[in-house]
Formats: sequence, structure tokens, C-alpha cells
Amino acid sequence: TVNIIQVLKAEHREIKILCNEILKTKPRDIDVRKRIYGHLAKLLTAHTKGEQEVLYMRLKTESKMREEVLQRVEEHHVAELLMNELDLLPFESESWLPKMKVLSEALRSHIEAEEDSLFQEMRELLPQEELRRMADRFISRSGREPSNVSHWGFAGTETQTDWYHL
Repeated sequence: TVNIIQVLKAEHREIKILCNEILKTKPRDIDVRKRIYGHLAKLLTAHTKGEQEVLYMRLKTESKMREEVLQRVEEHHVAELLMNELDLLPFESESWLPKMKVLSEALRSHIEAEEDSLFQEMRELLPQEELRRMADRFISRSGREPSNVSHWGFAGTETQTDWYHL
């Protein structure tokens, strides 16, 4: 079975792919931009909720990790504010893509901080069985069926999620 770190890294890959696809759109690609952003917004909402309920709630109890976890929560808040602003702008607005770029950069910074620091501390602090149980809880909260987890790229592959069919 997979652990929470594998699940989060797979979702992080998907988030980065979606951001890149959005940033490659041209002003005339409004329908494509809307479709990809709609999926990104749903994914980010579920991802941040899952991280906060499953991961951060647990890690805040570790004094060594508390400050870092609180910073990650604030980063979620900043991303939410940017998404709320994007939701209010027309997709064809000249401000939409630059604001999306700021969101993308904020997400990349957040992902790097989690993967470079937080995940390493988790590996050292938490037993593997707990990391696996956290993955099960995260997956059940995500709304994705466990049978669909195989395309998240856990088997050492870098497969892209079929986001465009959603």
C-alpha cells in the first residue's frame, strides 16, 4: 500500500501539470483555460482540505513541526485568496493569466517546502504504518476511488493524470 507522502507527491505532480497547462494557454484559448482551471480548483480545494484535516492536524501535535505546519496553513490561505480573486475575473481579462502565474509560483514554493523539508521530517518522526493510515484517510476524503490511485504514478512512473477527461 501507499503512504501519505506518495499520495501527496502524486497530487503535487498533477497540480504542477495543470498549472503549466493553464500558463501555456493563449488569450483565445478561453474554453481550454476554463476547463483546466475548473479541474485545478477542485483538486486544490480537496487537496488543501485533506492536508489540513489529515496531515497538518497530526503534525501540529509535534512541537518540532508546529511552526512549519502553521506556515503551510498560511500558504493554503494565500492560495485560496488568489483563487477567489481569479474566480471573480473573466477568463479573458488581461489580469487573469498574470494572477494565475502568481498562484502557480505560490503553489510551487509551497510544494517545494513540503517535499524538501516537511516530508523528510515526517519520515524521521512517524512510523510507516501511520503514514499508510494517513494515506488511506486522505484518499477516502479526496473523493477519488482507491481503484483510480494506480494512475497517480506510484509505481515509480511519472504518468500524467487523465485530468482532461474529468
